[in-house]
Amino acid sequence: MKQGVLVISFSAGEYNGIGLLARQLENSKNIKFAFFSKSLKTVFFDIYRIIKEGCKSHTVVINYVFLCLLFAPVFRLLGKKVIFIPHEGEPLFPASLKPQISFIRRIVASKRLTQLSMFFANKTLCLSRLQAAALGANEHDIIHLGADFPTESVAKRPTHFFFPNRKHEEIKGFKEIASCHYLLVNLDDVELNYHQMLTHYAQAQVVLIPSIIETYSYCMVEAMLANCIIVTTKDVGLAHDLAKKVGTDLLNDYGVYIVDKPQLVAEFVNQNYDMLMAKTPKTKELAIAHGLDGKAAVNIMEALDDGKK
Repeated sequence: MKQGVLVISFSAGEYNGIGLLARQLENSKNIKFAFFSKSLKTVFFDIYRIIKEGCKSHTVVINYVFLCLLFAPVFRLLGKKVIFIPHEGEPLFPASLKPQISFIRRIVASKRLTQLSMFFANKTLCLSRLQAAALGANEHDIIHLGADFPTESVAKRPTHFFFPNRKHEEIKGFKEIASCHYLLVNLDDVELNYHQMLTHYAQAQVVLIPSIIETYSYCMVEAMLANCIIVTTKDVGLAHDLAKKVGTDLLNDYGVYIVDKPQLVAEFVNQNYDMLMAKTPKTKELAIAHGLDGKAAVNIMEALDDGKK
């Protein structure tokens, strides 16, 4: 019997998601990672290299629709167990926002092709129960990918309210919270690099995530690991899952507040400003307890290697 697990994904940074998982498991003898470079110059070599590596494994985990459609049929024919992780958020977009997706992305990341990928795989691990429900997948087969955050302690600034990047994307809900824009420390349109984001997370008392819908939310993971108070919506995948698992009352005690609509994020902040400034958050404790530092995903990969997942 072939040994080990091969995880296939596009090239990724090492600070969250599959990139972080690869770093955390870099010394594993049985769990290997193969990254597809997206370069036309190396596409045939990448395909050859990944199939060759997959032949040595009993289980192949494939991240992203395109890669699943490319490799899953091959590995199924070779008798491998195929696990699909649908990373794309586009299938969850409301119809009114679909035109904002590029034509290629609308095709490659469509709900129809996502479900075709699920058909080719033996099992699908969704990023959240919200995503699983939208795709018709098993809501118990979930992988909460982690993020990394420096452990240095930095004093919070009570008036530091932060909105993560990509304000120009309507799906992120920035325009929906116009009535509290005056509170934000990053009101301009400048996109922040990773280290600038870390600085803001470290200092922020409150992080606003008013997304119209989101498959998961690495920003929420990072904000929790930075021990920030979070105000978000029920249609953010991670928030949806935590509400189901923990309950909203206990989440409020930790410092996670979930409202129904993006517009209500601003309303909540304006009405509860003094409470938010005075509150001592415990969101890092919550994140660690649920393995959002990457340990939950590591455990799933190790269970796949042991044949227990």
